[in-house]
Amino acid sequence: MGVSLAVSVVIPTFHRPELLRRCLEVLLPQLDAVDGGAEIILGDDGGDAGWATELDPRISVVPTGGGGPGRARNGAVRHACGAIVAFTDDDAIPDDGWLEAALSVLTAHPEWVGVRGVVQSVAFDPLYEHSVDDLTGGGYLTCNVAYRTDALRAVGGFDPAFSFAHEDRDLGYRIEQLGTVGHAADLVVTHPPRSFTVREWARRGRFVTDDWLLYARYPSQARGLLPDRWKPLEGIVRRWVGFGRNSSVIRRSPRRLLRVLELGVAQAAVGLVVTCTTRRRRIISATPPPPMDVDRPLRIAYMGPVPNPSVGGAPGVAGLLFEDLVARGVTIDCFVPVSVESDAPDAFAHVPGITVHTVRSGFAFGKWYSSHPITKMLSAQIATARGRSLAARTFLEHHGAQPFDVLYQFSTVEVFGLPRRANLPPIVTHPSVHAAGELRWLRREWPLARRSQGMLRPLLVMAWVGSRTIRQRRDIHRATAVLAISPVFGEHLVADYDVDPNRVTVVRNVIDHHLFAPMADHVRAAGAPLRVLVLGRITVRKGLDDLIAATRQLGDLAGQLSIDVIGDHSLWSDYRPLLHDLDPGVATYCGHRSRAEVAAMLPTYDLLLQLSHYEPFGLTVAEALACGVPVVATTEVGAAQGINPHVAEIVPVGDVAAIVAALRARVGNRDAGRSALPALARAEALRTASAAAVGPVLVNALSAAAGRSVQ
Repeated sequence: MGVSLAVSVVIPTFHRPELLRRCLEVLLPQLDAVDGGAEIILGDDGGDAGWATELDPRISVVPTGGGGPGRARNGAVRHACGAIVAFTDDDAIPDDGWLEAALSVLTAHPEWVGVRGVVQSVAFDPLYEHSVDDLTGGGYLTCNVAYRTDALRAVGGFDPAFSFAHEDRDLGYRIEQLGTVGHAADLVVTHPPRSFTVREWARRGRFVTDDWLLYARYPSQARGLLPDRWKPLEGIVRRWVGFGRNSSVIRRSPRRLLRVLELGVAQAAVGLVVTCTTRRRRIISATPPPPMDVDRPLRIAYMGPVPNPSVGGAPGVAGLLFEDLVARGVTIDCFVPVSVESDAPDAFAHVPGITVHTVRSGFAFGKWYSSHPITKMLSAQIATARGRSLAARTFLEHHGAQPFDVLYQFSTVEVFGLPRRANLPPIVTHPSVHAAGELRWLRREWPLARRSQGMLRPLLVMAWVGSRTIRQRRDIHRATAVLAISPVFGEHLVADYDVDPNRVTVVRNVIDHHLFAPMADHVRAAGAPLRVLVLGRITVRKGLDDLIAATRQLGDLAGQLSIDVIGDHSLWSDYRPLLHDLDPGVATYCGHRSRAEVAAMLPTYDLLLQLSHYEPFGLTVAEALACGVPVVATTEVGAAQGINPHVAEIVPVGDVAAIVAALRARVGNRDAGRSALPALARAEALRTASAAAVGPVLVNALSAAAGRSVQ
């Protein structure tokens, strides 16, 4: 980003609109007095500050996806056009003339790389309120400091390895290596106090890990007699013992003394747990960030299935997206586990911009652990988790040597092998399904599962999916941003996993629209039966019970309606026995077909029927539309959302009467509009599920999470 203004004011903000508005109202008049122009950039970590741009055109908002104040500031700095970046916080109140004072002192001292000011606070009760003050600027508090932009970018900005505290002090020490960071007594900001609870203060016990990193980098900051591991905990105890002895704090009040004990014990207890359970060596090994290169391509680390545009499912989607991403200048390092049965990772072996790092998961078919469907399913999952942990280890090594901008976790929610306090880039999770949705329908369809498979397999599967649900509900909150493959899936993630809706962006799946295309020489004969295809796995939550019930009500249309059911079961769910109840006059189960066979035969059908009770996307729907085939789908099928209703009719989940009515109407009008619908259906597929349509949305989402410029 080039320098074209005198100053950029950077403010991180997170769900505090009233305080932010107060701060902006103080700052906006100060922009008018700046020779050379000024701007305010908000690092919006909560996703709800867009309203601020309406206050003044000089205010811009950079979504930073919940990565914390350090990353929010870095994201804003990457967009700064000012020669100087002045920092304050959304809950701070700069004095009149604050911005002019910062510019004046840096103009008068061209050899300085920054300037610190005075942070003051009104009187507050330290047992019930929190505030900060710094009369000398020794803490480099980011509510009142300004740096030259070139120096700030040269040291890499704030270090995200500091998760809770000290990122401002660390930046100040690193930038001092380039020159003097002076102090100006007329650069004043007021920091109002805010109340806190015992629980909120107890969480500050987690700060000991940031103390470790600070002391390791700057040994002179360490205080105390105990070894370095225990120094932060010693500091907590010393602080609260000092409060207990301070008569001005206790005021001879038993209630206030009890408050001191309550706060001190709570914070020390959390600090003790963290001290005893966290690997200090890993914390202190974090290296400072590299210089900010705002013009280089986005550098992505990918973890997920082996990308391959020539296959179906999640690997195919990833492969198609990668082709578009590298065409847009993105570089991708893939860290993927492979087994004997995995797709070969050579699809991108020689593609410029993509590097594949593989690890062996150790899984193979035909072994003692993979000879039975249940043990095969469980052992495959365990091997995949182990492989992803090994891949994560490889990723951490490469990230330590040359940091990535973002970690793109595709097709799953669980996080394996990535320590919580590692110096990680922002994590973007892009799941294909979530265990809570699977579990919901495993429970609701228990009678169907028991009838089809007996009792043991469904019980084991529910236990397994239940454990995954617990894990996913925890791990999804490690993500800076969550990408949902459809709006309905995003709603499920918000409801089931308590995901902040402001962190959710819809980025749809893509299909191979070259493989799935209309058949040019296919002519549908007038008066021929309506050929309907039901395509997908013969498993739980696919709406097979509704399909069977519907065929039982459509028997009178024999000769006018033909429904082909194509698909296979999975290792963990098999509903094929239910298909014996299909009305043979109108419906036939055709078994499994290969992807190439499906692509060849799909254009010969008149309609695709997708009745899933839970379907985050449904690639078959997008593939059918790309072949020029209209669809009838339920409200739960993500790929059918937002599609022109002329080619995508939506029926309520489980509404057999609506399904029957839709099919009867199609049979009655099967010759109407046949020439126009294929072109419209394909146009909708290209608009919503092609790499050219989805690629820019994905790049913008990844860029926003990384704090990079969004195109």
